Amino acid sequence: QYVLPDERGVEKVVSFEVNMGVNEDDQEVQAAEIIGLNDEAGIFDGVPTISYEGKNVILTYTVKEDAELGKSATITLKAQDNGQSYNFKDKGLRDDPQWSDDVVITVFVGASPWYPIISFECEEPESHVDGHTFHLIAGNDVYDLTVEGDTNTLRPADYAAAGVPGFQDNTDIDVTVYVWTMEDGTTETVCAEKEVTVSEYGLPGAATCAEESVEADEKGWVTLPEISVPMAQRYLLSIRNAEGEDVQVLAGDFTPNDSGIILPVIADQSLQIAEAGDYTVVVKGINPNGEGDEAEVLTITVNFCLGGTIDYDNDGDVDGNDAMYLYNFVNAGRGDKTTVRHLNKFLYGATIADVQTALDTMLGNMDALDLDGDGDVDGNDAMYLYNYVNAGMGDKTTVRHLNKFLYGATEQEIQTALQNLLRFAP
Repeated sequence: QYVLPDERGVEKVVSFEVNMGVNEDDQEVQAAEIIGLNDEAGIFDGVPTISYEGKNVILTYTVKEDAELGKSATITLKAQDNGQSYNFKDKGLRDDPQWSDDVVITVFVGASPWYPIISFECEEPESHVDGHTFHLIAGNDVYDLTVEGDTNTLRPADYAAAGVPGFQDNTDIDVTVYVWTMEDGTTETVCAEKEVTVSEYGLPGAATCAEESVEADEKGWVTLPEISVPMAQRYLLSIRNAEGEDVQVLAGDFTPNDSGIILPVIADQSLQIAEAGDYTVVVKGINPNGEGDEAEVLTITVNFCLGGTIDYDNDGDVDGNDAMYLYNFVNAGRGDKTTVRHLNKFLYGATIADVQTALDTMLGNMDALDLDGDGDVDGNDAMYLYNYVNAGMGDKTTVRHLNKFLYGATEQEIQTALQNLLRFAP
C-alpha cells in the first residue's frame, strides 16, 4: 500500500476481498484480527483498526502528517470465514469456520507509485504454482511481466527488472493475469482480470539530508549521510565548489530492496574530492512526470589537498612516455621496489635521466598515482592517463574521453580520476 505525500494525515480505508476457498458463495467473513504491527519508523498516527463486511476485510489507518518519505511499516492480519457449506447428508448448511493464513501488508510512504503494486486472488493456487504473467496495457504501451512462484503480487522490483520505464500519474492500466508454467511459459489460461489507475504523485519533492555538514578525511574521502529524494525514480547529484562549478556529477537509479520495493534514498555513497575547500552537495530528483527542483542538502569541508603531477619526467609535457611510465610501474607490480629497469620499456626518445626523474617523482608521491582514489594503483589508473594523453584535449577532457578500456570502474571513480588528471597536469 502506497501513501502519497499529500495523503499523510488523512484517514485511509482499504478493503480486501477474502478468498473463501471451496463453497465460497455460501460463506462470509465472521471475524478479523490484527495480530502484528511493526512500526519502527513511527509512521502511523494511532493504531490501525480492522473490520469486516460480507466477504471483505476493511483496514483503516492514518499516517502522520510529518511521516518521513521513504519509510514503511507492516501490519499482519488474519480473517475467519463463517464456515457455511452444504451438508449433502442432512441437506442443509453446516458450520465449519476456518482462519486464514497470516497476511502481511506493508504500508510505504511516498515510494514508487509509477510502478503500481498489483495483487490478485489466484483461482487455483494448488495447481498454479510455477507462476503468472501480468499482461499490462497502458494506452499504446504493452508489457508482459512474469512473476515466478506462488507470489500473486507484481512489485516494483518486477517492473524494474523488466526495464519498464514507469507510468505517469493517472495512467489507466488494463491487467490480465495468465498462468505461467516452467514447461510451457505463458499459457492462454486467464487467472484474473482487473483495471488499475496509477495514483497522482506529481513531480519529485525537495531532497533532504540526515546531516547539514560533514568533513572529508585526510585524503579527501567522505561518505555522504543518507539523502532522501521523495517521489524520485532516479537522481542527479552534483558536488559544487565555492565558485558554483560542478566538480563531480553523479547520476543514479534507485534500486529495489530485498522486499522488492524501491525507496528513494541515497545511502552509502562515498566519493573523493581532491582539492581543499568547501563544497555543496546539490540533488535533483527525476520521475516519469519530469524533473524536480534542485536542493542544496549538504556542505562538505575538505582540508586536505592531494598534490601530484602526471608529467613524471618533468619535461613540460604530458605525453605517451608519461602514460608508459605509469603502465610499466603497474605492470612491474613492485611498488616502492620499482627500479629504472622496470620503467625503461616501450618509451620514445627518453634518456636514462628522464626515466630516473620519472621514477623519483612516482616513488616520492605514490598516493598521487592512485588517480581514481580506489586505494590501488592498478591498470585502470594507467588507462586513465593513456586515455587522457590519447584524447589530446587537455583541460577540455571529459569523462567520456577517459571511459575506455577500463575494468569495473564506477562513474564516481572516473570522475575522481578526471579531477586529479586536470589538477596534476602542468
